[in-house]
Amino acid sequence: MKSIDFYWEIFETLFPYPRSITGRGNQLTLEKLRDFGYDFKIHSKQSGTEVFDWTVPPQWNFYGASIKNCFGKEIVSSKHTNLCVVNYSDPIDEIVSDEVLLAHTHTLEQLPNAYPYRTSYYDRKWGFCIPYNILKSDDFRGPFEVKIDCELIEEGDLIYGESVIPGDCEKEILISTYICHPSMANDNLSGVILALMLIDHLKSLSSLKYTYRIILVPETIGAICFLKDNQDALDKIVAGMILSNTAGPDKISIKNSFDFNHWINKLAHHSISWTTNGDFIEYEFAPDGSDERQYSTPGVRINTPSFHKSKYHEFLEYHTSLDNMDFVSKNSILETFECYKLLIEGIESNSIPKLNIEIGEPFLSKRNLYPKTGGAIKQQASLNYSQQSQLDLDLFFKIWHHIDGVNDILEISEAVNANFFEVLPLIRLMQQKNLCKISSML
Repeated sequence: MKSIDFYWEIFETLFPYPRSITGRGNQLTLEKLRDFGYDFKIHSKQSGTEVFDWTVPPQWNFYGASIKNCFGKEIVSSKHTNLCVVNYSDPIDEIVSDEVLLAHTHTLEQLPNAYPYRTSYYDRKWGFCIPYNILKSDDFRGPFEVKIDCELIEEGDLIYGESVIPGDCEKEILISTYICHPSMANDNLSGVILALMLIDHLKSLSSLKYTYRIILVPETIGAICFLKDNQDALDKIVAGMILSNTAGPDKISIKNSFDFNHWINKLAHHSISWTTNGDFIEYEFAPDGSDERQYSTPGVRINTPSFHKSKYHEFLEYHTSLDNMDFVSKNSILETFECYKLLIEGIESNSIPKLNIEIGEPFLSKRNLYPKTGGAIKQQASLNYSQQSQLDLDLFFKIWHHIDGVNDILEISEAVNANFFEVLPLIRLMQQKNLCKISSML
């Protein structure tokens, strides 16, 4: 794995780019990722193309914006943040009155120094997003010279990036994050950076059972385009995960997939519980927020749990310019990365063990797994088999009792009321001692 400083350099480089659901900001982002060594395959959908119930909108290219007051003083400029305009705004270059500008302005009184993030993808109009303190300042005096330098190209396109890391079989795990949000760090450039970290982690593993498909898509319409492009192959995607809001300051959390009892949702709970020692926030599934809405929809039904550090909708700075590089941290994204890293280990490790001893329990003493003196309650073996803890004989025999060649490790873990990552090393020990063999579930 590369150092966190390497990923943070990418984070800071991409932060100012004017991303949207289409346009040059997305193209610049994917090109810059190529410069850093991530060569995503770029797919495109022409504007006007019908994708299920949606139509790909015109391509929006944003170049800059400003507001000057009656004295010629620039009071708003995209040089400070490209959130100062409504995303997908129409262009304008006019002198307007106070009343006209206010009718096209969004602000947040409760966060007076923040630029709110607002969009108008499918309703053509021009607009600005302005801090409340500017609106109430002596500088806010019209008439105003307003300029939004952008273009809407009717024959443009929508693009998204895709990277496939092949495994031993064609069954796929989808890793999806969205690339459309401009100049907001936690939501959701952090998800893009985490995707790069997971790509490097997956490539570092000696072998993979599953194939992993990582996509950087514009939220909603981009995910729908991906589903349209892969409509005939969706049955290969057995589960997925959404990378969203992964580097904020709040306690780590999990949002469940739509089927709470699906194996990936259970593994996600084992992962976050093991990583945090049970100290996390849980959110029930709802068809809101990010692209879990698209992947869980009827006709698709891909389970996609997600881990968050300051989940969308749950922090005050959400969808404002205060979600900046000061809001996120390296430690936070590393904490989220550890949860996803462990989830991938669970996905790859879950399998069906089968006993090599058909009748009776194993004779542990000859394998140096039993204490030299017996008779104690909840006793431990004398061998420190893992360098971290000694063998828990009670748990060992509970696991042994549930190995029937049918139950997988996840099912056994739940049967013995233990964490998957507590059970996994004991089953690996059994395999090492030739007490069982492990069969792939694929």
